[in-house]
Amino acid sequence: IILVLEVNAGILVNAFIIFVAYRDFITTKTLSNSYKILVALAFFNVCYGLLMWVGLLDYFCRFGIFTSIFTTYIFLYVLLFIISSCTWLTSNLGFFYFIKISNFESGFFFWTRNNISSVVPWMLLVDLLLSLLWSFIALYIFNQKTFKNSTMTATDMTSKYQNQRIQFMNVVAPVTSRPFLIAIFTTTASAVSLHLHNRRMKANMANTTNIRNYQSSVQTMVRLVIFYALFYLVFIINGLGIFPNMSWEYWMCIIILFSFSLVQSALVISGNPKLRETWK
Repeated sequence: IILVLEVNAGILVNAFIIFVAYRDFITTKTLSNSYKILVALAFFNVCYGLLMWVGLLDYFCRFGIFTSIFTTYIFLYVLLFIISSCTWLTSNLGFFYFIKISNFESGFFFWTRNNISSVVPWMLLVDLLLSLLWSFIALYIFNQKTFKNSTMTATDMTSKYQNQRIQFMNVVAPVTSRPFLIAIFTTTASAVSLHLHNRRMKANMANTTNIRNYQSSVQTMVRLVIFYALFYLVFIINGLGIFPNMSWEYWMCIIILFSFSLVQSALVISGNPKLRETWK
């Protein structure tokens, strides 16, 4: 029941983010750069929730998705693509805030800040292509390592499942580590820049609204980075099979993994003034 509630809540809350952005777009005929990233992130979080529903239906209704090599491969590829996309989009969000907050007077970052409206759509496209490419390469390696023997007997299924989890964890790490490190770097740089230039920004602004918004953005990124770190830690623990199946520790890990889309959307809403006000 908890897993079902988590999945449904995650889908609905992310749909709320998309709805608010769409409503603003209908009213203003424009979509802010940050909303472009948030909508893309919310969309993939909805996809994650729907994929978790597929897993739940297979568990309760015994569709046999994971008894077939072909369907297992498709499920894992889609899962890896979604996780990779969410991680890249989160790193995009961190990079966007980094560009907006930091004070650059020349160079690449200065050019990026002045052309951010043109850069953001290209960032989203590149993220999509990178996720597709790296997921394909990773799953190809996963396929070569895991599915070499397609005639395994029933007595081998337990060890096969454990091996699949470990191998999948091994291919996820290289795909998600790059954007995760980018998110850490940009968030840290944004926090340092905001701290160093806080007095100068106050002196140059008529009010402190922008400063509060920047602080809220950095706090949101810090929470997202911490959550991703927790998610990947639990993912590794679950992949290594440290806790016995059906133990309370095992179910705690599953609950955290299923909360991926819900927690992200909650953090995004809490850190965005417009979304937070609309939610109230």
